[in-house]
Amino acid sequence: MYSVDQIQGLWDKTAGPGWPAGFAEFWDSRNLRSACEVNIYDQCLLLHSEQRSINLQQYQAAGFVPVYVWSHGFIARDWYRYAKVDPLLTHRPNPTLDFNIYARAWTGSREYRLRLLAMITDISHHCRVTFSSQDSGLHYQKYRPVNKKFDINRTDLVNFYGDSEITSNSSATYNVQHYQQCAIDVVTETLFDDDRLHLTEKILRPIACGKPFILVGTWGSLAYLRSYGFQTFGALIDESYDTVQDPVRRLQAIARVMRNIARMQTVQRLKLYQAMQTVADYNQQHFFSDMFAAQLNTEYLANMQAGLRTVKESGHGTEWHQEMALYDQHPELHSEILDVRHAVENQLHRLSLANIK
Repeated sequence: MYSVDQIQGLWDKTAGPGWPAGFAEFWDSRNLRSACEVNIYDQCLLLHSEQRSINLQQYQAAGFVPVYVWSHGFIARDWYRYAKVDPLLTHRPNPTLDFNIYARAWTGSREYRLRLLAMITDISHHCRVTFSSQDSGLHYQKYRPVNKKFDINRTDLVNFYGDSEITSNSSATYNVQHYQQCAIDVVTETLFDDDRLHLTEKILRPIACGKPFILVGTWGSLAYLRSYGFQTFGALIDESYDTVQDPVRRLQAIARVMRNIARMQTVQRLKLYQAMQTVADYNQQHFFSDMFAAQLNTEYLANMQAGLRTVKESGHGTEWHQEMALYDQHPELHSEILDVRHAVENQLHRLSLANIK
């Protein structure tokens, strides 16, 4: 919603036709502030779950005060809560395949998934893959990625991975059969070819289900995950891919890790799975622990309190006075604002006295 093109016309949609043009111009210029009709503060809180974000820097420059919260941590603890007691997850038969990969969608920020699947066709028989030949009305054979480095120049992916029809609602659940069948979840996150640091429920699903994982995300994602107390598998597999900033090289490094595992001798591979499972069991316990819940809550509370302090110090009513100047130009509209004008002016007066003290 940051761009002018996206926000344009919001006033007309909200207030309806017939208002003077100045109101629409003022309202559209406020960007997401327009969600708050009466705002006596010059700054505005913006809750977000992105770190290392250019988008966030744009909002900060426009007077928004960021409040970081890992919202997907809260979401995942609710969505996958049954995994804590699911008896089918606690009983883990020997896997028949090495890797489970969800790659249903592959347009937009997920276009890298086509390139990953093209890279690992030689080990496709080691993988259980959810892949759809169609995404957003496009067929993968005719799709041209925004990042030309992700162009796969091949039309045979369905020969390796099949063609599935599955809705986005599957994000809110997990498939026991997939996790019983496969040893490692290869998590293809929403963001990859991007500098932002943003993890979703996708990585927390295998964690909640007690599964080992390889994380296909933006660089630094494993370190981000460890900052919340989770363990990763660097002592067992090569996780140096997490430090590779070039997206194609990072994909190549991930494919290399998968290929090395797939080509292990059976006994060696089973020993690896057993060792990875110890880490996965720890992560599952941590995910459902009071410690993780407290960390999410404490972080959110501290960031919210800091943001509120900053915003409250900006209670000068700059935008409010600009809006009132518009109303003063149109006396016929005074009835729209008289009921709140007196209350707001009194509140601004109290804030000014508090700031002086």
